[in-house]
Amino acid sequence: MRLRHLICAAFSTSASLFGAVVGKLPVSEHPDTEVTAHHRLEQPENVDNLDFSLAFNGTASNNVEVAFGVDTDGDGKLALDETEMIIGWDCGRYFIRNFQTGETVEEEAVESQSVRRLIEWHYRIYGNRTTLKSFAVTNETGEVFAELSAAKPQWLYNGNWNLMRLAARGIDAQDEVFNVDVCRKGIVIILR
Repeated sequence: MRLRHLICAAFSTSASLFGAVVGKLPVSEHPDTEVTAHHRLEQPENVDNLDFSLAFNGTASNNVEVAFGVDTDGDGKLALDETEMIIGWDCGRYFIRNFQTGETVEEEAVESQSVRRLIEWHYRIYGNRTTLKSFAVTNETGEVFAELSAAKPQWLYNGNWNLMRLAARGIDAQDEVFNVDVCRKGIVIILR
């Protein structure tokens, strides 16, 4: 994964607060093996927007996802019992999962051919990161998860999240890029 600092053009008065190279996913020693990378998520008090983007090679046999949670034991790794929400791609479908309850919302399956996939999601939050005001998701074809976005369940966001886990599974070549840039009045995070 390579870092490309982003210009926070969406916020004309934005100033970058944080930027970091977060490294590459390790190379799996065996085919069809999970590889993961854990990265800190910093959310300053004055943040009221978070933008994420995950771009990858999506096929009918691979899985690429980003998990969010709170690193309660402080080991720098997001364990299963610390995971709260996961969003990504699984074998031809985009999905969002409430990991605490197991509830999963999936989009319709898309073509199985290997093409570059893109999913972007935007949070608008307020009350010192305590309340989710809006949530919107698009993929390479347009708006997705419209019903979930309209309902805005609070499990979609937690102001205490401080760790992310990027994972890839399957035999297909991985091509994700993970960039982080935190801006005043917003966070822009791109996962590719």
